[in-house]
Amino acid sequence: MGKNNIIFCQLFDRLALYFVYMKTIILLLIFLICYPPRVSAQSTPILSEFYPNPPGDDTANEWIEIENPGSTELVLDGWVIRDLIGSSTSFSLTGHTISANGFLVLYRPETNIVLNNDKEQIELVSPNGERTHSDEWTNVKEGISWSVVDNLWIETPPSPGIKNVIPSPTPSPLPSALPSPTPSPSPTPSPSPSPESTSSAIPAPLTLNEIYACGTGSEWVEIYNKTDQAVALQSYVLKDAGGTHTAFTVSEVPAHGYAVQTFSSNILNNSGDTLYLFFNSTLLDSVQYENCPNNQSYSKQKNGSWQFTQMLTKGYENVEILNKNEETITAIQKNTPSPTPRPPNINVNTDKLSNIRLPIPIVFRLNPVSVLRTKLNHLHAYILSITLHQSESLHSYLTVSRVVLVFSLYLIFMRSPP
Repeated sequence: MGKNNIIFCQLFDRLALYFVYMKTIILLLIFLICYPPRVSAQSTPILSEFYPNPPGDDTANEWIEIENPGSTELVLDGWVIRDLIGSSTSFSLTGHTISANGFLVLYRPETNIVLNNDKEQIELVSPNGERTHSDEWTNVKEGISWSVVDNLWIETPPSPGIKNVIPSPTPSPLPSALPSPTPSPSPTPSPSPSPESTSSAIPAPLTLNEIYACGTGSEWVEIYNKTDQAVALQSYVLKDAGGTHTAFTVSEVPAHGYAVQTFSSNILNNSGDTLYLFFNSTLLDSVQYENCPNNQSYSKQKNGSWQFTQMLTKGYENVEILNKNEETITAIQKNTPSPTPRPPNINVNTDKLSNIRLPIPIVFRLNPVSVLRTKLNHLHAYILSITLHQSESLHSYLTVSRVVLVFSLYLIFMRSPP
């Protein structure tokens, strides 16, 4: 009777192992049929730069640039570009290609598209009729192109065939010390000039300093002037990621002082936004935030980083964040002495140590059928996870799947189960 039990257990183990093999093969076949290798789709071209007002002859030197942001070559058969203002002209891009992460520069003699200097807009039409267009430009300066950088259209130096970048602002020269006056026989000394606001074609190095976008009351943005002169703000504007322009209603920002622009309506997104500071079309500063907490401002720290804080310092020096749970005001006004910051608390980490994985118990080594069944079950879980998430490395997985399939067939038909 005991011998019959042993034979029965051996047959049961063999049947269980065959069942595991067959389940593995069925799962692999289902995966290979339902999820064949994907062919990467062709990326979409984007309008990236225009040069409407080159020095000299516009007829020969105007150009339009199209970018391929994808990692494969882009075929432009069926695509069309056209200008939208004035006498509209269309140009078919059939026969043109753009290499991976490359650019296509089309000059006016080829396209016959006239780029107006005073006002113009360009449109890109896909083969199925979908339309994208550039921002409209007005009165572009000579020798300056109209470019998109981080989804924002701005004036930049021309860069045909290469990636557009935000130009670094030219800092305004700080006033130098006046030379000592030459002694004059006249007893009346020359009057010294009175300080005036800086207002020139060269932007002053103003910076964004604090943003209040979430909470009660109106939204506002604070800027800082680190120069020794007051700066008039008639040529400065704020712009968010959605393209909303806001001119400053305050006339100037004092030397080493602050100016606050309060918005009449809510334009900053609570879930996240990007704010830009422009001098005419020159980008001076920008900052991006995400998911701002209620009734907290986003303030710039002395080290250049940005932090959310409950201490709103509208029009004054910002709060310095010492750690996540403590905020200390470094100064409320320039003429107010800074309080001595309290040393941060020292927290001792008392978390328990992670559990240590022990080696496989010796009992599993005595039952190779159980070990193999466990490993194949792990393989089932791995196949299902790949199936659900559709891994990007699909070709590599298919190769592994085929090896496992061949090995399973070999175990079934060429070898006897243990």
